[in-house]
This record gives sequence, structure tokens and C-alpha cells, in this order.
Amino acid sequence: MIGPERGDSARKVTKMLADIDWAETAGLDSAWIPQIPNDFDALVAIALMGTRSTRIELGTAVIPLGWENPLRLAEDLATVDILSGGRLNPGFSVGPPSIV
Repeated sequence: MIGPERGDSARKVTKMLADIDWAETAGLDSAWIPQIPNDFDALVAIALMGTRSTRIELGTAVIPLGWENPLRLAEDLATVDILSGGRLNPGFSVGPPSIV
């Protein structure tokens, strides 16, 4: 599981990139990025990390569907999958009532 970390945004970006660099070097097969309310978007974070990794599967843990416009989400998923070289593995949830 990678980021997002609590704290300032610049530090979070630096930490997420350091974590994916480490995962790539350590030979891990996958990295999972959470979608947390009021924080970084998991798909944007995956697109960024995909620029630093060449083989790791990149997954979302998880995108609550209640937040998303279905057509926009499909477009975003397709774009991030292309940007990551086909390594996107999205996870979805209806989410708890407090989030949805």
C-alpha cells in the first residue's frame, strides 16, 4: 500500500515516488493506492507513479462509485491504463453510507 501520507502535499508526492521506486527495485509485483476522502485522487497518483515504474501492477484500493460520474470514471480509467502501460487494476466499492 502506497500513500497518501498525512501532511503537506509536496512531502506526500515525494514519499509516494520514493515508495514506488523502492517497490520497483525490491521486485514487488503490485502497488495499491487508496482513494481517501479529501486527499489525492488515486488515479492521478497511479498515473504519476506509472511514470516511475515499468512493470509493477498499479491498483486502487478502492474507488467508491458513489462519488463518480460513470462516463467520466470510464474515461479516466482508460486514460490511466494507457499511461501506465496497461498495468492498472482498479478496485471499486459502493462505499459506506458516510462516504456515499
